[in-house]
Amino acid sequence: KLFEAPATGLAPNEPLVVRVSACRVFCRFLTAVNDDALKEELLLNRGVLASLGSLIGDADEELLHLCLECLCLIVKQSPSAMVKVDKDLAPLILQIWRRCAADPMVHMQVLDLVSCAVGSDPRLQVSLEEGLIPTVVGDLQPSAEPHLASSAIELLGVLLKRATLPFSPQIWSCAAPLVTMAMQSDESGLLQNACETLVLLVKRSPQQVLEGGLLEPLLRLVEHLLGPDLEDNACLYVGPFAMLLFANFGQMLPGTLKVGLLRALVTRLARAELPYLRQELVVVFARLLHEDTNGALMALAGIEVASRAGLELLLSTWLGYAKEIRARSARNITVSALCRLHECCKDPQLSGLRLTVAPDRLLPQLLLETIVAGLEFENDRCRRLKDMPADEDDDDDDDDDDDDDGEGDKPKCSKFLSDLIDMEDFEDDDSDISGAGDTFQELERQDPLASIDLQKVTADYLASRAEECQAFSPDLAKRLMQAVLEARSQSRRLQ
Repeated sequence: KLFEAPATGLAPNEPLVVRVSACRVFCRFLTAVNDDALKEELLLNRGVLASLGSLIGDADEELLHLCLECLCLIVKQSPSAMVKVDKDLAPLILQIWRRCAADPMVHMQVLDLVSCAVGSDPRLQVSLEEGLIPTVVGDLQPSAEPHLASSAIELLGVLLKRATLPFSPQIWSCAAPLVTMAMQSDESGLLQNACETLVLLVKRSPQQVLEGGLLEPLLRLVEHLLGPDLEDNACLYVGPFAMLLFANFGQMLPGTLKVGLLRALVTRLARAELPYLRQELVVVFARLLHEDTNGALMALAGIEVASRAGLELLLSTWLGYAKEIRARSARNITVSALCRLHECCKDPQLSGLRLTVAPDRLLPQLLLETIVAGLEFENDRCRRLKDMPADEDDDDDDDDDDDDDGEGDKPKCSKFLSDLIDMEDFEDDDSDISGAGDTFQELERQDPLASIDLQKVTADYLASRAEECQAFSPDLAKRLMQAVLEARSQSRRLQ
């Protein structure tokens, strides 16, 4: 009876205030009831879904947020009921999508709803593909407004995450218009969304990219993103996108094409201003050094950019910005790559190289300085994580906090933003049950280099280079030994 009352209160003939209250109560009860048959009875035969659809049609902005939350909850709790009305779901989503095109909050809620639906039942995935893809294709035509195209690309990305493989002809029909739209655009938001969606497409079905003749257009798009006409925000995600293409198709690319891409990457890195873009472009070169150190060095040595040797320009930029690379995955890949690069410094061409970033020191010394600084950062990070106070349960102390005059007592937990730099260490990879996790984070997690123990790798490497370091600088050698000893001490305490 309690469950039926809010279902009745949602009826269109009830006052709006009653319907809103009933909507809230129904959602609370829905999560507490385990009777699937009762849920379906109320949702379908007692008209709850029809009443909710009517309420959405009349809703203002604030009420629409509530209705979308309720609809998303219904999809999670009773996907079988939604399957029975699946032909009505896509038109309702499109109605809200068009009606609130300029509202970013509603926009995000609609994406969450689609993600939840396609993750709840494969039949909803098929139904939403059939209902939404024609609109997506229409919004990717050259005459479409940029903000509509950008939104359509985001919606396509959500559908791609759960689409069956190989992609259906309907899904694949979006690929060429998407690349064409990105090639003709200089809008930052659109190009960021395009990179993310294309990364999903390539990662999930690289064979279709080859068979569908999409590789050449994708390479041209990378060239467009790296070109001089776009601002940093527009090509923010070109690094992961380019690296994915290298990883999947690098062996098939002609040597001249590879060199051309490397030249474009070095050129963009040299003039990039945003720290994230610099970091991701450096990661591309670091990954290439891991995969084929000699081949990458030979290719870079033959490149000239703005009357400077490509290798010298890359290393000057990389080592000059090394201290800014603070994301865990990027640190792991880049610092370990510097260890590998230092191993190659027996080559006279590298051992005698001087960089514009520090012309008074040779490359081997600069590499050791950067690796030592990297280990010092890892040691400091581990100390801060160890000393970070455990979260305390404040739920029962709210009243006490209101009466606290702030004198004499230390705060329970005070942190600077820098103290939270590696909270990603505690992230649960399984926390994203809807499948709507960040595409680039998922790509990073799948990279074996992203999960190495960088503290151990760098400590072991530097321990074998202590004598060489002493020859360069006694002060640097002292820092090296202190960093190695601290790293090993921390490692023993954790065992």
